[in-house]
Amino acid sequence: MVIRKEFGPLNDDDPVLKELHPFLKEKKEPSKWAGTELDGETAYVYYYFANELS
Repeated sequence: MVIRKEFGPLNDDDPVLKELHPFLKEKKEPSKWAGTELDGETAYVYYYFANELS
């Protein structure tokens, strides 16, 4: 999941991030990722484990 900074702040208390937190693998702040390259800016990129829930 990518959160662009120009869309406003998102903190760890956000309901979506709280719900996904158990599956969080890592969080980075790069300027480029698959298919995207920002010019002089960064974004938050969240990497999650994908698995079946029973």
